[in-house]
Amino acid sequence: MGTGSKWSLATRDFNSGTDGAAADGADGFSTAKQGTFYANDEQYLGTQVGQCNLVVGERHWGGVINFPTSVGNGGVIYLEYYSRVPDHFDFNITNGSMKYIVFSEEDSSGTATNSRLHLQPKSTGLGNSGFRWIREGVAGGMSYQSYPTSGDLTPLKRNIWQRHNVEIGVGHVARSSGGNAYVKHSIDGNLLTDDGNYPTILDSSRKLYEFKFLDYYNDTQNSSTPEIEPYARRMWIVDIKLSAD
Repeated sequence: MGTGSKWSLATRDFNSGTDGAAADGADGFSTAKQGTFYANDEQYLGTQVGQCNLVVGERHWGGVINFPTSVGNGGVIYLEYYSRVPDHFDFNITNGSMKYIVFSEEDSSGTATNSRLHLQPKSTGLGNSGFRWIREGVAGGMSYQSYPTSGDLTPLKRNIWQRHNVEIGVGHVARSSGGNAYVKHSIDGNLLTDDGNYPTILDSSRKLYEFKFLDYYNDTQNSSTPEIEPYARRMWIVDIKLSAD
């Protein structure tokens, strides 16, 4: 797999931690951000889940899962998880975007860079949403690719559990140009995009080393009418599976 190793992490099912405790145990995130807990206020198949809250006045939320080995040029990352977005969750922010699925990049020395690969909702309100994926650090600043482009254009739904499958071909040369780089995303088995037209790392020396769910808003949220004080946003995640080839 290029410059990485084949690995598979145990499923993060959030089922062993104490309700209300920070969700950073062996069955949760490697690091849970402020406002991310084990919870049973929503359940998936009768088990507790990860509850992710954006604290009013904060930017960072969700959680991080570290890769046992960074994945470099020629590797493939596989991600599966279930999430639930409540009907009153507002995607709107006044500047920037919601960082939903993030893969962080490091340079040849293992130092984290500001280049990241994002998959994020396009909606700016209370409706269902489509997506866009963003490759930071490319020539001209960023590469924005909206999807899906046909069929159901707002596949991210409200008030239901949905299964997400993401596959990242790690490479500095796009699949369409003979390289390995591509982004594939499905929800509940329905393919939303299989885009091989852009690189997924900045150059051949770079690697992806962690997965972040939600990560941060570009704005500091100071909502006057938060969903559940002191939280401005809330959603849930469970059964995270990560592997690499």
